[in-house]
Amino acid sequence: MVKCNVGAGFNTTRGRGTTNRGWCMRDYTRSFMFAGAIWDFGHYPILEAEALALKEAIHSAIEMQLENVIFESDSQRTVHAIHTNHNGFSEFNFIISFIHSLLHNFPNFEVKFVKRQANAVAHFIAKAADSWSRRSLFHMIPLCIEHLLLNDMS
Repeated sequence: MVKCNVGAGFNTTRGRGTTNRGWCMRDYTRSFMFAGAIWDFGHYPILEAEALALKEAIHSAIEMQLENVIFESDSQRTVHAIHTNHNGFSEFNFIISFIHSLLHNFPNFEVKFVKRQANAVAHFIAKAADSWSRRSLFHMIPLCIEHLLLNDMS
């Protein structure tokens, strides 16, 4: 079983700012496997950003051919929308619909809500996302989360 923390954030230091997303995969012993980050110019609504972070993390797990993954998000509304028949015509609803189809194709993937304190790793990655290339995948622990992972392991 793999656990993946997912989060989104914003940075206003670049002109119009960026919307950042990050995720971190750990194995059943809570050891780091890999992490990812992506950013876009401009500000998405927070619900869209959180849903996009989850979508990116799911895509990353699929690319890495992982089979049993629990995705953890501190966006209660996003997780609730995934677990209900959330319909509509907004961009958020379109992203949720896309995530539904991914989860349907990968039934061993699960999405859970966690409190923000339990999701700090993903938020630190998201906060630093625009320090790297637009889409980055890390197979070694990024320095921005090293202290958090060491605390989790102790």
